[in-house]
Amino acid sequence: MSPAAILLGVPVWGLSRDAFVDLAVARIAAREKTLFTTANAHSIVVAQHVPAFRAHFREANAVLPDGTLAVWGARRRRGPVAERVAGPDFAEAFLARAEREGLSVFFLGASESTLRRIRETCAARWPGLVVAGTLSPPFGEWDEETDRAIVDAVNAARPDALFVGMTAPKQELWLSRNHGYLQVPFAMGVGAAFDFLAGTRVRAPEWAGRHGLEWLYRLAQEPRRMWRRNLDSAIFLWKVLTERTLRPATRPVRPARPAARLQTAVRWPRAAA
Repeated sequence: MSPAAILLGVPVWGLSRDAFVDLAVARIAAREKTLFTTANAHSIVVAQHVPAFRAHFREANAVLPDGTLAVWGARRRRGPVAERVAGPDFAEAFLARAEREGLSVFFLGASESTLRRIRETCAARWPGLVVAGTLSPPFGEWDEETDRAIVDAVNAARPDALFVGMTAPKQELWLSRNHGYLQVPFAMGVGAAFDFLAGTRVRAPEWAGRHGLEWLYRLAQEPRRMWRRNLDSAIFLWKVLTERTLRPATRPVRPARPAARLQTAVRWPRAAA
């Protein structure tokens, strides 16, 4: 499977939400180690200045178009993108499928109280879902020893899937740094999905997401945090619109024409009368 488009160096896949879930479940069943991630205007702009973040997108097995501008940018490049697939939407669809398939899930991130609410939500909405474990990591930066302790805790639970809920790009960088040590078939950073599952943050109405207005709803909720993301959206829009214009114009070099062959007239001697 190849990406539908490349946006400022970041690959974006074009499947529908359900197709992404099908792909994840199929790879888990085949025990193929899989890393999914999401890309929106903010993360793509940040990736321009953080090489490790940009590398994360290239390492992922699939990059979901999490944002109206990501979908628009891919389609502008004639990429066949089915729809916007936000991380929280994928997470909920995957959890419902995991209940039916008997797959276990581990939640890493957020506070103990948030994780407790997530466990309560899962028990209420998907009573057959197996939550293999939850872990609230320390705040701030971690040293290598802490990284290994977290990885060991996840591996000891032996989940089929790992959801990481931190801020971007912290969750993506942690996954890339530790993916080789994790013994989990499927891993993905889903960020705000933890807050939505726990009910600590109210998500925008579905119509707002369909019409690309979720950013306005979130700006009203968290103005001090979201203003920077909206600035990055404007930067993304400008970069995508001017990317080709700003590139140095290069004309394809035409191969040199072969030298014309000299046409020498051959005169045959006339037959004797």
